Amino acid sequence: MFLCILKRTKISEGRGRPSCPAVMGPARLYSFIIFLEIFLLFFGTTSAVNVENFSLFKPKLILKAHTTNIIPCAFHTRRPLNPLKVQLEWGVIPTGERDYKPLVHLFGDHVNTASPELNEKYKLFIPLVAKGNCSLVINPTNIEDSGTYQVKLIIKEKVYEPLSSIKIKVVDHPKAKSRAAKPMKEATAIIPAETTKAPNTNAPKENDDDVISDVILPLLKGHEMAFGIAVISIIIGLAAWSLIGLIICIRYCQRNKKGHTGDVENPS
Repeated sequence: MFLCILKRTKISEGRGRPSCPAVMGPARLYSFIIFLEIFLLFFGTTSAVNVENFSLFKPKLILKAHTTNIIPCAFHTRRPLNPLKVQLEWGVIPTGERDYKPLVHLFGDHVNTASPELNEKYKLFIPLVAKGNCSLVINPTNIEDSGTYQVKLIIKEKVYEPLSSIKIKVVDHPKAKSRAAKPMKEATAIIPAETTKAPNTNAPKENDDDVISDVILPLLKGHEMAFGIAVISIIIGLAAWSLIGLIICIRYCQRNKKGHTGDVENPS
């Protein structure tokens, strides 16, 4: 292309003919630029790929059985990846075994599992894999899923792996029925003992409680209760002032009596 431009410019200088872009025309020039951009886009996304920070975050995870769980995984690339050129594989070495067993394999937008029964058990975030999300979803998680999980990323026939794998331990947890069964048995064993020791003298107390709840409590509700409180407070105030006045009168009478006796003993 550059040689064509140089030759056309020299010819145009010597003979007065138009240069190469003028010969190509604007339509051909634009189509060539678009083709060049598409070529660089697809070629540059898979050439010289540098995968960084490929990690499973934790060396060990403890998961609960019969639940949905996610094994986190992420990586980073400086250039965007072409999703159709990315491969991802998850596998496991079960606890107590030595052989590696592939679980799920992603190639572009196609997902393959070790068996058709596992299609619904293992899931990947397919639209996000090329962007760096390589996490694995297990639904449901069983006790047999315990083991060492490994992940591989393949880009242009080059295999990338994280620095370490992750150990998964699945534990079973008791169900709600088993927790409620024991308290129910204890309650049935205690109730007969309490009923046999209960005396018969408590019957009148129930009648007294009925009288209080049926007669007295209804009188202390609403406006009647507020009126009763106001009357009681007024009575208490009057009683207090009456007591104070009585004390003052008694002291006043005592002083007058002492003064009168003094005048009788010492007449002028």
